[in-house]
Amino acid sequence: MFRKKHYVEIVIIFCMFSGLVSQSTQEPGKAASVETLLINEIMYHPTENENTNEWIELYNPTAESLDVAGWMIADEKETDIIQADPEHGDGSTIIPSRGYAIITDKGTTIDETYDVAENVVRLCVDDSTLCGYGLNNQQERIILFDQEGTTIDAVEWGEDYEEVPGAPFASIAEGNTLARYHETDTDDTSIDFFESASPTPGAENIQDMQEEPPGMPPSEEEIDEEETSEEEASEGYKGDYSSSILIIELYYDCHPTINAEYVRLFNPTNRSIDVSGWYLTDKPWKQPDDRPKIFLPTQSNLSSQTSWFLTNNASAFFWETALYPDFEYAVDSQPMVAQLPTYRTVSFSNTGGLVGFYTASHALVDLVIYGDATEYVSGWEGPPIPSSGQGGVLKRNSINGTPVDTDSASDWAHQRIFHIGQSDFPLETLSFTGEITTFVSPDSSYETIANELRNARCSIDLNMYEFTNPFLYQEVSDALKRNVRVRIFMEGSPIGGIDDREIFILSKIASEGGLIRFLVSDQDNHVHARYQFTHAKYLLIDNETVIVESCNWAKTGIPRNQSYGNREWGIVLRNKEVATSFLNVFEADWNPLQSDSYPIEAMHLTFFPDFPLDYEIPTGSYLPQFPAKTITGPCTVTPVFSPDTSEQALLDAIDTATRTIYVQQLYIYKDWGETPSPLVEHLVNKSLEGVQVQVLLDYNTDYEKTNILLEETKTYLETYGVSVKFISSEWSPFTTIHNKGMIIDNTTVLISSINWNEQSIRKNREAGVLVTNQEIASYYATVFLSDWCLEPVTANASDSSWAEYKYLVLIAVVVCIILVLIARDWRKRKWT
Repeated sequence: MFRKKHYVEIVIIFCMFSGLVSQSTQEPGKAASVETLLINEIMYHPTENENTNEWIELYNPTAESLDVAGWMIADEKETDIIQADPEHGDGSTIIPSRGYAIITDKGTTIDETYDVAENVVRLCVDDSTLCGYGLNNQQERIILFDQEGTTIDAVEWGEDYEEVPGAPFASIAEGNTLARYHETDTDDTSIDFFESASPTPGAENIQDMQEEPPGMPPSEEEIDEEETSEEEASEGYKGDYSSSILIIELYYDCHPTINAEYVRLFNPTNRSIDVSGWYLTDKPWKQPDDRPKIFLPTQSNLSSQTSWFLTNNASAFFWETALYPDFEYAVDSQPMVAQLPTYRTVSFSNTGGLVGFYTASHALVDLVIYGDATEYVSGWEGPPIPSSGQGGVLKRNSINGTPVDTDSASDWAHQRIFHIGQSDFPLETLSFTGEITTFVSPDSSYETIANELRNARCSIDLNMYEFTNPFLYQEVSDALKRNVRVRIFMEGSPIGGIDDREIFILSKIASEGGLIRFLVSDQDNHVHARYQFTHAKYLLIDNETVIVESCNWAKTGIPRNQSYGNREWGIVLRNKEVATSFLNVFEADWNPLQSDSYPIEAMHLTFFPDFPLDYEIPTGSYLPQFPAKTITGPCTVTPVFSPDTSEQALLDAIDTATRTIYVQQLYIYKDWGETPSPLVEHLVNKSLEGVQVQVLLDYNTDYEKTNILLEETKTYLETYGVSVKFISSEWSPFTTIHNKGMIIDNTTVLISSINWNEQSIRKNREAGVLVTNQEIASYYATVFLSDWCLEPVTANASDSSWAEYKYLVLIAVVVCIILVLIARDWRKRKWT
């Protein structure tokens, strides 16, 4: 019988016939030997009159009669006292040797449904329903206690209960019973019992063929299933299903007109599992016959550590992910993708619902409840998983590759919101001894990057937000002339649109043989970009060298003249493993099969061949101090990518600090929407622990709203002992503080494109590296402290006086000169 789960602790009250309360003398689950009374057969899912047609059969295998007056029968939630049922029997509670007894509720109708022998002892419980609310059809435990509260026998199905020894039996079909093999008792329900389609209340159990699950198309393979050899059966595990196959992803709130909803199943065990006829349903609260179902194929095994994607529409799934699923079920859109049989229509609600995964005999294997679900079935603890939002994917957590499974929303809780089509690269740390070059803008960035481009032999792969620097264009053009393959992946909708200079440069590179693609959102063509922006700024040379930067390829980011430009950090890492890590990300983003990866030809950019590209070299007042430095030695490198790993990596790095944290950022906001920034909170925590935290931020008087938020951040951080300084282009030698870096304890440095806001961390494609090496970190710490010491230039009193009167003095001088010239000319005329 279906019942809703109650969120209360279960207290089993052992009521004695004398009215006293007796404590249990044996822990539940320690079933007695075969010489004692046995639970022999259970009808928990009758086909009709479910409230009055449930029953539990007891069998006495001993040589003596047993009196069960005052004994107790308990399920997961309730405990009932067993008593005689004089209305249907002779009023006795004594079960003779080799005799049977039937326990029902007081209003039972089993005599109208089954042929019950007259000599069967008829028992009932002390309330109107068996075990309080009736027996659960999906999963349940039944425990038989004597008068003293000692466990005599225990049975379980659908779920492995801690209180019951052994493994549970799978749930059975409606109208069938859970029946014990005659006088078999190994304290393991999965071994001692079988499913019987011929209920025998009060008589020896009958073994027969298992019926097909409701709604499942008939198959010869299933009819012949019992004839399968032991060797064939060993290929697919058919025993305990608890914690076997798990739902690890659910995509339910699809983009408009693209119905790519899917479920991903995963086998985390070390064995292959036979999943023939197992099914998914969006209405697990209904009776098995009434549930809509998506059936897995017959004779199918899900291999160990393997996952399957089951999608509504394989073509739509491919459009969103550039992957072909394992199965589709609603439409037959791809001949190469296997079609699953269905019973009625399964459709996962956009607002909230349930997804149940069951064996062919209706044993619940896994359950997901999400959003504003209004229904409930047993097998889930606590509130539903919060909604993912349109395009969002629910994804189960894992620890070291093992899925977390506590049957609660915490299994699915992430700081990150996954969106369909996004990558999910793991956080990895690589240790090696090699050559690394450090550099900063404006001091040494151009020559460092230009030299790497000049040394490229085979390939250049660039992921960049903006590209307007004509000098770097020339370096790329020269590489193409050397037959170096060039691929450039750009943001298709940068703030303010694509600059005319960028259109010219990229069009020229394309005309010279370079390959250009853009990340694009194109609503008219049903294209939804995987990321808010691709804001990464990295470069791969010959798949062996990685250059990671905070700077765009603009004159300010990578200036030709060292006296002018932004403060930026960059690093060159010569290591194939690190390069491979970045190459994998580049290939995933570049992938032409992704619907949001547009070639330059599809962008329809307006290209003017005679566009006047500006080769002027700006100069400024900065005195370069930090040449590039090549360091050889051991180090560890952690590639960092948003949205995959950046939040975890940055917070972990902050948390390792014991002495100092230096942060230099374009801006930092105290709050991310309605919640505090976790990065800010972790900085505060470290400051409270006694770590010296210093934060340098850019301050641009043209952005009033930004400055209000910056002032708020500064005030908040300083309240907790964090030192904060602003650097303004109005008085500093830099055009902007555009850096996105951090130094921990002068041993670990972050070089990245990652702004410290929610969008950059959780929605954009960003890239960076955490490098641990004291000499490398010290290089950037020196730069940071040099910038920290910058102060606005304040004029003294004499300077102020001159500033106030210098124009008047100059005017007076000019007037005097003119008067002298006029007088001189007048005298000459007079004399002549």
